[in-house]
Amino acid sequence: NYRWLVSPEGIVATSGGLRLRPRDLAKIGLLYLNNGRWEGIRIISEAWIHASTYPHVTQSRRSGYGYQWRVREFTVLGQTIESYYAMGYGGVFLFVFPEVETVIVITADNYTRGASAVFLSMVENYILPAILS
Repeated sequence: NYRWLVSPEGIVATSGGLRLRPRDLAKIGLLYLNNGRWEGIRIISEAWIHASTYPHVTQSRRSGYGYQWRVREFTVLGQTIESYYAMGYGGVFLFVFPEVETVIVITADNYTRGASAVFLSMVENYILPAILS
């Protein structure tokens, strides 16, 4: 159950426009969390999982960018928790936290400037502490 925008020529708009249910977005996160395996079957190579989530570009001391994945460290209860996440339009996020075997999906409808900082703060200050405690 998905929708992906297609041009009049029939070309899929891979730069955006993919609409998924939250549970299906979470499945992508689970596939990555399991190093490319779905129900024990290899779907994506482990080498690609590592390469795509490696910070090839450094944005700050705590964050970088892989291949369509943002890479970030969160500080929670005195611990540094590494993650990678995909960010969609209007507050859609898919977070993967390999250390704590967690996938978080956020679907929102917030198109205001700076809204992504609110969601990152929410994960760091509320969601992860609840998971870790």
